[in-house]
This record gives sequence, C-alpha cells and structure tokens, in this order.
Amino acid sequence: MDERMERFSCLCKRQASLSWRGVFEKIVLEEEGVSPKVRGKIRRRRRRRRRRIKTRRRRRRRRSSKVWTLEGLETLRTTVLRMKTPPPVSPLPPPWPPPPPPPPPPPSLSSLPSLSSPYSLFE
Repeated sequence: MDERMERFSCLCKRQASLSWRGVFEKIVLEEEGVSPKVRGKIRRRRRRRRRRIKTRRRRRRRRSSKVWTLEGLETLRTTVLRMKTPPPVSPLPPPWPPPPPPPPPPPSLSSLPSLSSPYSLFE
C-alpha cells in the first residue's frame, strides 16, 4: 500500500487536472494490467456518459417552456400595464407632529400681591 500511495502522490503532483478518484482508477487499472488503449476507452466512455446526462436534462427544461394561451396573454398584458402605471399617490401626512402651543408667559411681578417683607407670608 505504501508504494501505491507514493505513486498516487507523484501522479497528483504531475497531473493536477485528474481528480483523486481518477488518479486511483488510473493506478488500479495499471495494476490490473489493462492496456493504455482500453484505459483511454474507459475514461472516454465515462466522460461521454456524464455529458449525455447533462444535455438530456437541459433539453427537457427547454421543451417545457410555457405555451401561451389567450387568457395567459391577457393577464400578462394587464400585469405589464399595472407595472407601467404609477401607484395612486395618497396625500402624505406631515413629516413631523406640529409644534406644541407655547407655554403661557410667567405672571409679571406687578400682578403678584405685594409683600412688605419676605417673611410676611409666614406670620
């Protein structure tokens, strides 16, 4: 196993494009004594299979595109028109509450009862 790991790390450094799985497969196929020609065939077949699955999915998605009915077109037209017309503008409330009424002015000195001395209240 040590020797195999050594070859694995060496291959990884040399061929960065191969995935771990690809490198392991390459080593195993070499050990099994599979000729390089057949190895290439196997790799190509795998690639082709992967590609085919992807294209099949894509095609299916493309085919299921919407078939427009008259009703569908009408609803589309109304939604587009709705998007084009600006929404009705409601009268905006004032941005902040109105200032509170000014407090009543303090009573003037002349209206206060006259005191002969500061202590006359407590007598």
